[in-house]
Amino acid sequence: MSLTQPPRIHVVDDSPVLLKQFGDLLSYWGYQVSLTDDATVAIEKMLALRPDVIFLDINMPTLNGFELIAQIRRQVPLAAIPIVLVTAESNFTNSMRAKWAKCRFLAKPRTADATQEFRQQLKDLLSELAPLPGTETPS
Repeated sequence: MSLTQPPRIHVVDDSPVLLKQFGDLLSYWGYQVSLTDDATVAIEKMLALRPDVIFLDINMPTLNGFELIAQIRRQVPLAAIPIVLVTAESNFTNSMRAKWAKCRFLAKPRTADATQEFRQQLKDLLSELAPLPGTETPS
């Protein structure tokens, strides 16, 4: 990741509404964003774009998030990219499956009240995994 270029974030979700909202938010915060609504073409896009962080929905038609993770991890140029699983089904099983897959986990907000908490959790994750230029905290 370049110190002068904003980090590249790739989001895979079958919901056009979520993709637009998530993409708009990340762009507003200063990230370079690419979006894919079809998991079957996601690998091809990721290989071309080389994102710094990947956000994946778990429940998608044709290919679920865990199947996509397996495909990503088999691609040498993508294998080490941090992956965050994002789902409306925030439960212990999905959380443990994400941990087992060496991914982070973020629950989609289910109510308007949960949106602010989601944004803060997202900001915290991004500041750790892909800080914007000039916002890196010294270690």
